[in-house]
Amino acid sequence: MSYYSKSGRFFYLLLLCTSIFLFQSCSKEEDVPSKPDLTSDFVLSVDRPNSFLRGSETLKISISSEKELSFDMNEVTLTNGSTTLETSLTNNSDSYAIEFDSKQLEEGFQQLSLEVILKSDDLDENISLKEVFEVEVDNYLPVYQYLSGYVDNLGVHEEENEVEDEDYYLNYQYDYEKQVYFADDKKNPISEVYDVSTFNDKIKIEIPESNESQNFFFVDATRRKIEYRSNPDNYSATLSTLLTYNNITSADLEEQIYGGEVNSNDIKIVIKVANAVIDNSILSRNFVDPKTEGDYTYYDIVSVGLNFHNIITDVYTIYSNDYSKGISILPILYSDNTEIVIEESDLKDAIQSGYYDISQFFPSTFGVIDLNGEEVYYSNFIRKNTSEGVISYVYLPKDSEIKTFSLSKFVVDYDNFMDYYSTILSNTLMIDWSRTDFITNINHELYQKDGIYSITRKDFMYDEDLLILEGIFNTGMEGKFTLSSNVIIKSAPGDSAVELDISSGIKANEVFNKHFENISSNSINRIISTYERNSIPRKEGYYRINENLQLN
Repeated sequence: MSYYSKSGRFFYLLLLCTSIFLFQSCSKEEDVPSKPDLTSDFVLSVDRPNSFLRGSETLKISISSEKELSFDMNEVTLTNGSTTLETSLTNNSDSYAIEFDSKQLEEGFQQLSLEVILKSDDLDENISLKEVFEVEVDNYLPVYQYLSGYVDNLGVHEEENEVEDEDYYLNYQYDYEKQVYFADDKKNPISEVYDVSTFNDKIKIEIPESNESQNFFFVDATRRKIEYRSNPDNYSATLSTLLTYNNITSADLEEQIYGGEVNSNDIKIVIKVANAVIDNSILSRNFVDPKTEGDYTYYDIVSVGLNFHNIITDVYTIYSNDYSKGISILPILYSDNTEIVIEESDLKDAIQSGYYDISQFFPSTFGVIDLNGEEVYYSNFIRKNTSEGVISYVYLPKDSEIKTFSLSKFVVDYDNFMDYYSTILSNTLMIDWSRTDFITNINHELYQKDGIYSITRKDFMYDEDLLILEGIFNTGMEGKFTLSSNVIIKSAPGDSAVELDISSGIKANEVFNKHFENISSNSINRIISTYERNSIPRKEGYYRINENLQLN
């Protein structure tokens, strides 16, 4: 018994000492300090693009450490939303470069997220550094499309009275052809030519990666035959070939679609006119395809909205045979599928202008109305010759009111080879058209040197206004048709100048079998320079000036 007792005490003492030793050993292991958190010591810097992305692009990134800790770049990810871009990474001493194809991104402004995963012996775990930034992607020109039938439907055939009548009128435009292409800001072609009479797919042009501009030209070449007669002594037949350079920007994302039955901005209405009104009235020419049922005649109307001058040009007018009463219908005032009924009581007293001599100037009369809180102008006046001169009649718009009038004089200054519109606002049409507040002090400023013609912006113009140069060439006869070839250059809004360079001929990507390349620079007949206010007509100012320089 004594032996087991001593042995037991010794065993318990040994167990106690072993436990103390193990406890102290564990305590020492737990007291070993962990590596400090140095995540905030690393700084990620991205050399962002100064302008837009185009084609293959490179983002330069650098990572700095204030304590100069060593690290390895374990992973780099560039994302756009939920899409991870394909990239390649190169190392240049203390900086890195991420290369990627920007065509992986949609056009326009996009948000990119760059994440870098670092591994360092000075850190317990890998760390993530992130940078989010916005870029503009600009790889393609705006999409253009001409739908099937669009070119065929460009024709115009207006004819009134019989051919043998003194007042026979003919405006016949037919056999349209249209070819288009794109050019850089120096007018060098960057696409093939598309004959949009037959090519009806979307035209999407990738911009050459070497091109660093966002300014381009959409070049429209249109050919048509025109026969016009307003009296027996005024007949002309012309085969017109027109080349127009339209300034466009690749930053514009809106698709340009031409054709189709009804554009999204078009308005469909029905004008229902009492036959009693029609029997004693004159209807404007745009009333077509009548359908008579009972006491009413119906006209299905598809109408466009405003033009770029903020003017309503699509106006339907009904006025009495003696001009004393009438009404104007403005489809833009109505929602789709509205039926507008015109009874005799809807014809209101005409508003008459003062007399004027049409041989001195041509007046334009606009009514100013309110459309959704904005002032817009509608072009509507009927001229009448009297023994005292010419007068104009304006008819009130149905379901709206005229706030004031915009009156413009279109003046042809033969001495200075120019014509212009000068505009004032007035609360009445009954004005003295010879009044002096129609501005007429214009300086001719077309500059020419060695076959290069140019104009600069005038003081009355705004940043959004356009400068236009048109060269008119004599190119002979073909049967009864006079051959007319015109080249038009339009500025971009805000451009300080525009120039037409024909010093070494016309290069037009060989449209119409090299038609323009075959024109001699010496055959230029006239230059027209236009200063166009791209807005509504305003008080005390011009909204369009044409300067003519007769060369041959």
